[in-house]
Amino acid sequence: GLIGVAPLTSMFLAGENQKYWGDDYRPEVHDSDGLSIRTATGDWIWRPLVNPKKLLVTSFALNNPRGFGLMQRDRKFDHYEDLEAHYQRRPSLWVEPKGNWGKGRVELVQIPVPDETNDNIVAYWIPRSMPAVGQALDIAYRINFQSEEPLDAASGRVTATRVGVGDKDDLKRIILDFEGGKLKSLPDTA
Repeated sequence: GLIGVAPLTSMFLAGENQKYWGDDYRPEVHDSDGLSIRTATGDWIWRPLVNPKKLLVTSFALNNPRGFGLMQRDRKFDHYEDLEAHYQRRPSLWVEPKGNWGKGRVELVQIPVPDETNDNIVAYWIPRSMPAVGQALDIAYRINFQSEEPLDAASGRVTATRVGVGDKDDLKRIILDFEGGKLKSLPDTA
């Protein structure tokens, strides 16, 4: 069998990359908008969350990850317009491994839901080598609840992902917004 280490759960119903299909005034409804992973080499992986039509499981193979988490990057009230849930205030959850975890994978599970009443997002670490029955698995980590990301990428980061109709009926257009780091010194272009 497998074991999921440092499990995190969250909720994603609709966001910039996936509009809500129901009769709802709120433009976005989510506790987290993406999975962020920091590799042992210092690279960053960002995967926007979705409310899939069917179960969606994605794995990211890693060796000694520096961290992973379900992040709430979007902090603007007018992106949610929710006076009760205040999704813009939801904390991000960041797992910080202690010591070397070796080879394994971060697994992201996204489950379809009709509304925001249940968590439908799960992320966890699966070690590549499982201990023998009766043997201990020695893994230490810290979970941080935070409003800011641990991101220190000098190049910048993705701040929004939007998906819509492309130039032809069978194509999708994907728009990514970036900010920070080296991007500040680049001229604006059309």
